Formats: sequence, C-alpha cells, structure tokens
Amino acid sequence: MNLTYLYSFIQGLFLGQEGSHDYEHVLRVVRNAKLIAASEGADQDICELLALVHDYGDKKLGHNVEKLSLMGLLIEAGIEQGRASFYAQEVALMSFSASQGKAGPQSLEGKVVQDADRLDAIGAIGVARCFAYGGHKGRSLTDSLIHFDEKLLKLVELFNTKTGRGLAEIRHKRLYEFYQHMKDEL
Repeated sequence: MNLTYLYSFIQGLFLGQEGSHDYEHVLRVVRNAKLIAASEGADQDICELLALVHDYGDKKLGHNVEKLSLMGLLIEAGIEQGRASFYAQEVALMSFSASQGKAGPQSLEGKVVQDADRLDAIGAIGVARCFAYGGHKGRSLTDSLIHFDEKLLKLVELFNTKTGRGLAEIRHKRLYEFYQHMKDEL
C-alpha cells in the first residue's frame, strides 16, 4: 500500500477546490480518523487510507474521475483487487445521503472514517464549512442555515463509535449554540 502516492494524488485532485471540501478537509478527516482509531482499536493504516479517499468521486466536487474508479486508484496504490473492491464499497456507504435509512460501512475502520468525516461537519469547523459551501453556491445566509436543520443538527445521533460520539457531543453543542444565535439575529 503506497500512501505517499495517494497523498500526492489526492492533494493534486483537491487543489483549487472551494474551502469546504479542500485538501485541508481531507487532512482533518485523516487526523480525526487516526484519533478515533487509536481509541477504538481499529487498524490505523486502513483508517488513514479510507480517510484519504473518502471524498474521491463525490459528485458535488466536480472531480473528473470517470477514467479511474476508486477501486482503480486503490489498485494503482498497490492494494490487492479484492481489498480495493471492499474499500471502495465502504467509501460508497459513508456519505450522509448514501447511509440514510441504509446500512453504513461494515468494517470498524469504515465506521471510524465515517465518524471522522462527520466530526468535520459539525462544531466550529462545520459552521465555517457550511457557510463556505453556501457562499460558493451563491446561497444566502438563511438558505445556508437550512442545512443545519436538514443535516448538521442530526449528525450527533448517527455516530458509530463511542469515541466519535463523545467528540461529537462537544462539537454539537458549539454548532447548536451558533445555530440559535444565528436564528435570533436573522
């Protein structure tokens, strides 16, 4: 498994992305995943790998990935085909929209990375990312605030791991407090 190759590839892919889904987001998800994995007994290398590629091919990012599927990218990075297929399936089950009403990732590592990504969607970072994305899409402050009701305030109930839930509760309080202040001021 060649993580150096993947870091370089993902960094190049995310160059120029708007601030809510940029390379810094990927690195925060990697950091969160390592933190949760260490506490939960998950394989840190697999968590790092899955975190690196968790947004690969996300439609809202406009990546041109038709020429190389996630499975293909993982194989290029030296991962055996069967594992690459499983990891690609785990990543496909991580997003909020993909997992609503359905089973999410099956492995502990997939659950850890899903938690790590969700952590980056709440708290102070989550607020900043929500409004950065809203601004990028030309949404008003009020329209961006709707995303809190539709998704962000629901995430705290969806964490998979004890460690993720504990971190989420802290960030959820920050998110909710901001939300209440914003509603009052609007």
